[in-house]
Amino acid sequence: MNNAPICQSCGMPMMQKMQFGLNKDESKSEYCVHCFKNGEFTDKKLTAMSVRTGMDEKDARAWAEGSLPKLKRWKK
Repeated sequence: MNNAPICQSCGMPMMQKMQFGLNKDESKSEYCVHCFKNGEFTDKKLTAMSVRTGMDEKDARAWAEGSLPKLKRWKK
């Protein structure tokens, strides 16, 4: 099993330095570069982001509803 940290917004494994988003002070964040840049989230709609990567909307919505509540950004 891979022990790579995962983005706490979308769940993407981050295995390389370039995959980590950066805080405003340029330190590495716990979010990936696709979700977080310069200390801010890049896209509020992860379903739309998943659709752009090739998932159909129904699958993207099912993935989001099943996976995201477990991640830090989305925990209630």
